[in-house]
Amino acid sequence: MSVTLRDSKPLLRFLTGFFLFLIAIIASALFASKPGMIIKAFLKWTEVLVLALLVFLYIRNLQTFKTIYWVLFISMFGYSIISLYWLISGRLVEYGFRLPGGYDSLFALSMVIPFIKKKSGKFILIGLLVIAVIFFSFSRGAWLGLALLLAYMTKYFYGRNKKKTIISIVLILVAILAIKSESIIELVDWRLSTSFDSGNASNIERSGLIRVAFNAFLSSPIFGIGALNYSTYLVNTSDLYIMRAEILETMTPHNFFLEILSELGLFGFCALLLLLYSIYSALVFPRSQSHPTVGTLYQEGLFLLYFTFLFAISLGFISGGYRFYMALLFGMALSLIRAGENG
Repeated sequence: MSVTLRDSKPLLRFLTGFFLFLIAIIASALFASKPGMIIKAFLKWTEVLVLALLVFLYIRNLQTFKTIYWVLFISMFGYSIISLYWLISGRLVEYGFRLPGGYDSLFALSMVIPFIKKKSGKFILIGLLVIAVIFFSFSRGAWLGLALLLAYMTKYFYGRNKKKTIISIVLILVAILAIKSESIIELVDWRLSTSFDSGNASNIERSGLIRVAFNAFLSSPIFGIGALNYSTYLVNTSDLYIMRAEILETMTPHNFFLEILSELGLFGFCALLLLLYSIYSALVFPRSQSHPTVGTLYQEGLFLLYFTFLFAISLGFISGGYRFYMALLFGMALSLIRAGENG
């Protein structure tokens, strides 16, 4: 169980941030309408901590790092495969013409981008598959995340060969325009037109949820209204007329950071920032020093996943699957500060 570290600061920050975050969850019970939810939240986040530390202890060399890396990728890409099967089998209509798993596919894409940049055929194919799922998810956030990742790749290839990059982009655009499907065009037009429509029911609901979250924060700015108590606060608010969802017990502000600010207050929010900074510092550490264990492709993939994940939760919330992703991501990031070991 002995562990040799090249720099202990990221790990100490991580443990300090996480323990403060768990303390913030407990402290949020002071103003919680449903104190019982505090226990549920505490257990959920303890699970993330334990799994992250187990991954950190398990990874000792490149082989073990690769194992966890591809386990995480497969868990995301598997969602894409299932969604594609629904699309091919004609079950798209059952989901309102929107495939689930848009963000999961976005995470998978971020992990294989370094390998796509090396022009690996199988990873280019995987990239095209997950891009298809992201497109047919018709998720505004997933589309924006996809645009950012594609811009990242385009910048890389443009720096390598400007002429080929421009020609490739033109050919892709021509191919897209050549595909004539009235149903797809109508869906795209509908998605784009409703995205910025202030009168759209979904947009009204989201803006209302954000307003309720700010009110919740102002009502208890230090310790919050209680972990997992946002939906209870929402039910007791006067803004229910803006809600279009039938089940309010699972509603969140659709912004994880704002959710933490409202439920755990400034105490929990600052602990979260310290926790996330510790992971960032672990990820950037190998960039200034030659890492004896992990290859640069995997470092870049993990770095892209980290920022893609932060982007996704800024537009959503932490579900069960996301906690699994987070734990493995945290464990792998912390493993970058370990000294190389054999065996």
